[in-house]
Amino acid sequence: NDNLISLTTRWLDAQYVIANFSKIDNPTTFIKNVTGNNLSIYPAVATLPNGTLFLVYNKYNITGCTTGCSQNLVYKTSVDNGQTWSSELLITNNYNGSFLEELAEPDIKVAPNGDIHIVFHGYIKSQQQFIYHVTNSNGSWVTKRVSGIGRDNVYPRLAITSDNKAHVVWIGDKDGSILGGDQSIFYSKFDGSNWSPRINLYNDATNDPGWQNPKIISDNLNLHITFFADDGNPRHMKHIMYD
Repeated sequence: NDNLISLTTRWLDAQYVIANFSKIDNPTTFIKNVTGNNLSIYPAVATLPNGTLFLVYNKYNITGCTTGCSQNLVYKTSVDNGQTWSSELLITNNYNGSFLEELAEPDIKVAPNGDIHIVFHGYIKSQQQFIYHVTNSNGSWVTKRVSGIGRDNVYPRLAITSDNKAHVVWIGDKDGSILGGDQSIFYSKFDGSNWSPRINLYNDATNDPGWQNPKIISDNLNLHITFFADDGNPRHMKHIMYD
């Protein structure tokens, strides 16, 4: 609806999700403390086909959970362009029954058919960081692991092509043998049931993960991926077209 939306978290004695909505043709702004004082971080937002805003974020210590589930991926919706928001509902806090100790940096996209897809990086106790995916395509939230290879798999970004397929890129250690080793850019595709084996799009992009976080967008059935590489001199941006 021609709105610009920005989200941020404020780290003081408590954490908030704050939404900033600005009309493109009318530069008025309002700010909402969407979640209140309830330790909420990592916001991401998408618009559903009917115009509803869908806000996803990580909330600590949800009501009624006393053991293990300190981090939870939850959501709220708004049908009036952010003026009011629904009650908070849980999406996931576990994978195959094991609580996730981290649910970080979520990215959310909505497929043309209305299915919601969310990816994030996280880990189960005594395991490495892996990329996880949640979707409601079958009518309820289902959590899958995108890839269980390597270590330090972080910063996933998501795109949906016009055939309703989900695609994710991320950065991670390719073999998992060395803490803080060279990081590569990886890709995987979701066919509606399973994720494909990861593809190494760019080998050894860096040994300093964080700066090289990849981005991905779709153009009909084509994908465009960009990332920062410091494997050469000078450091530079890379672009990959994947079709």
